Amino acid sequence: MPTNSTHWSTRLMAQKTGLSQTAIVRIWRAFGLQPHRVENFKFSADPPFVER
Repeated sequence: MPTNSTHWSTRLMAQKTGLSQTAIVRIWRAFGLQPHRVENFKFSADPPFVER
């Protein structure tokens, strides 16, 4: 969870990761992620996660 925020936004995630906001939007759409709609959001620690 980002500090001083209730959820991740594409702008905050882009700033934190160094990727562009557009890249974050594409990644979220590709995996169906909607962190603004859930109470707790975690990235998978599973290495083959991207392959699935």
